[in-house]
Amino acid sequence: NAGKIIFAKIAGYRVSYIKILGFLIDKSNGKAKIKFDILSFFELSLQFTPKDDDVKKNPKLIFLGGFIAEFILVVVALVLFFVLGFNQVKTTRSAIGWTALFIMSYGFLTPLYEILPFRQDFPTDMFNLLVTSNEEDKIAFNVVLINKKNEHAGKDYMPYEFENYDSFYKCRVLHANYLDHLYASRLEKAFNVLEEMRYYNKYLNDADRYLPYGEMIYLHFFINDDKGADATYLSMKKDDKKVVATPVLLSDYRTALLIAGLISSDSEKVKEIEAKFEKATKEFGNEPSKRIAKEKELFMGAINKIKTTKPELHI
Repeated sequence: NAGKIIFAKIAGYRVSYIKILGFLIDKSNGKAKIKFDILSFFELSLQFTPKDDDVKKNPKLIFLGGFIAEFILVVVALVLFFVLGFNQVKTTRSAIGWTALFIMSYGFLTPLYEILPFRQDFPTDMFNLLVTSNEEDKIAFNVVLINKKNEHAGKDYMPYEFENYDSFYKCRVLHANYLDHLYASRLEKAFNVLEEMRYYNKYLNDADRYLPYGEMIYLHFFINDDKGADATYLSMKKDDKKVVATPVLLSDYRTALLIAGLISSDSEKVKEIEAKFEKATKEFGNEPSKRIAKEKELFMGAINKIKTTKPELHI
């Protein structure tokens, strides 16, 4: 990760947030915000963003930087072992040399994982290196990074259109495109983008595949097609139903709210989601971006729909 940070700076990227030992250091909005969550104590994640939101930046140095730094670490550890530990017995020098060898051997598990050119739960460095081999995928990768930063900072997403979306990162741009149409009340175009998201769903991870279905449920409710929303929800797998009812992104809250109120008829769950949404939006201050303001408006519309359709819930 140190190697990635150094080479990312050379390539024109900056760290937008890092999670380590339970601390989340978030610099998405320019100023560093620090949070602590004991439940994420053993998690380590690092997020970069191209400087000045330049989508033309080349991210390859980031992935190569990790491997280069690991190679240097291996060389240093082996030198320590052969100089201090090899043919030495029961001495401090020996302990240092063998400790270096053990640390290198154990630590090498990480680059072994990262060098696999396959998509795991999260894309590996080698997978990213290969998948960003052409210009469109480089751009898509950068757009995805920018939108992740904007999600944390409460800023507007960056929509970006390609001729097709048949790759891991290009298909992830579609969500921002959909929201851009939704916020502008271009509902037909929004529906069309959702259909594209469903078509390219095979490129998404299990944790992301709920997005087009969750938004489809919301849009059906939005145009008062409650039967269409019910049908979409019932067609989903059991695990996906749980995910779509548990907000992760800010845009997930309105769908989760409508599912709780109009499908599950759970007034307590509606109140819980409402409280969490209010807490989530408060972090972005009194002058929010267009995206935050629009999500507040759509969320209130969802609450009013529940009050009208299910007055017995006393929301």
